[in-house]
Amino acid sequence: MVTVLLLYQGNGQGGREHGHKCDQLPGNRDITNPEHRKYISEVWGIDEKDMPGKGLSAYEQIEAIHRGEIKGMISICFNPLVSLPNNNFVREALEKLEYYICIDTFLSETARYADVVMAGSLHEEEEGTVTTAEGRVVKINQAITPPGNTRRDGQILMELADLARRKR
Repeated sequence: MVTVLLLYQGNGQGGREHGHKCDQLPGNRDITNPEHRKYISEVWGIDEKDMPGKGLSAYEQIEAIHRGEIKGMISICFNPLVSLPNNNFVREALEKLEYYICIDTFLSETARYADVVMAGSLHEEEEGTVTTAEGRVVKINQAITPPGNTRRDGQILMELADLARRKR
């Protein structure tokens, strides 16, 4: 079985507020806190048992690759060879992956280890919000259209998810 984990670096602060961190729910709620889980499951309209548990941090994922627990990975706008400690350990992990997809705006140091590199979207090609380090939400207006057949990061993820769903 291949485990695919998604690593994403862009708009980290906003992601944490929306529950995109491996140990948090939206609003910086603790994913292990029963009261927080109950509240969010009600907001989402799902059974609490269907909610995810605490996940692995980026570096813990690298360690899991070394242990053979993770065989495949998708990363978006994430360059762990530069941003994580012990780049030799990270490099060895990338070499161990059976399959690696990198979605980024340029061929980073990490992307060179990918089996497939997809052109990611630039800040100027997106519409939405980002949260600054001091907690301010800033509206982003799309300034340009992505060139050619490139897709926005979210579109790529939705298409990959749809492919996976159809293969079931």
